Amino acid sequence: MRRLTKKQIIYLAIFIPSLFVLYFVFFARKTDDIDLGDQNEGTGYEVTDFNVANSWNNITPGVHSLSEVESVFGTKLDSIKMSQGYTKTDYDWRGPGMPVTVITDYKQVIQYLRVPLFETYKGIMDEYINQWELGQPDIVKYTVEAEEVKMYVYLNDGIAFEASEGKEVYHIIFFNPTSQDEFLKIWGPRLTDSPEVGDKKRLIPSGVTR
Repeated sequence: MRRLTKKQIIYLAIFIPSLFVLYFVFFARKTDDIDLGDQNEGTGYEVTDFNVANSWNNITPGVHSLSEVESVFGTKLDSIKMSQGYTKTDYDWRGPGMPVTVITDYKQVIQYLRVPLFETYKGIMDEYINQWELGQPDIVKYTVEAEEVKMYVYLNDGIAFEASEGKEVYHIIFFNPTSQDEFLKIWGPRLTDSPEVGDKKRLIPSGVTR
């Protein structure tokens, strides 16, 4: 077996570490990208695919614009203009019966994402709370759509749960952390202090223009 020359040894000593550096740089960049999934198979996302409380599938309200990530949400179902420059749009993420709702500001930056859970069970909300050490919610109110379903809102953490008394979660709202007044401007008409189902007309978000 022929021995390597000194020049060849120096070359390998430089070349091989360089390959490792390039690999890790490339890998780090890929993990920072927004994963849009296999579009031929649908989004393939579950709602549990998020890293922090107010980020779903690496989409962070207050950071990402709609144009950057709209392909994740599926086909647009409808869009409604709201007051203060907000726009509410529903997408058939997993079918029109359980859409993802996206609310953007006047710059088309995402401010709220309301995502359905397709698999849930009693007590799952407590698991989320423990995972992020959320503590006590800032707002707890019944929703007007269904009896005994409450919304638990964590304003500083940018997350809200729509869940049963048994903490079985049906929807999660991811949002840019905000004040109680600002949150209720958007979601207040869907909330009530009474456990009885409210008037369906109240489902129209605050400030909607027809």
